[in-house]
Amino acid sequence: DVLNLRELVGQGKIPKSDVLVEIGLHEYREEDDMRAWINHYINGALSDHGVYITSSMRSHWGLPSLTMDAAVWKLIYKDLKKTVNIINESGLSVIESFYEPMGMHGIVVAKKK
Repeated sequence: DVLNLRELVGQGKIPKSDVLVEIGLHEYREEDDMRAWINHYINGALSDHGVYITSSMRSHWGLPSLTMDAAVWKLIYKDLKKTVNIINESGLSVIESFYEPMGMHGIVVAKKK
């Protein structure tokens, strides 16, 4: 999880993983913050041939506005193109990107450059 990864990195004990899956973090971080997170934590935790799989929610995918307005926090929506750019600019190379069948979330698969 996010806190565990941050703690391990802080202790200099970065686990090297072949696959890292992160769901939902993009909706809570601005673009620059997300780039820094991926560059430092994700890049540091991936093995040389590791794969990073993530998703981001796009806006206006069908929830009534009342539901969205009632949220306690403001979500930061990113379309698939923006998510791909953030990941590419963070030191990873996108292998594949697509929307899942419902069209709510963009899925991105990336690897180390």
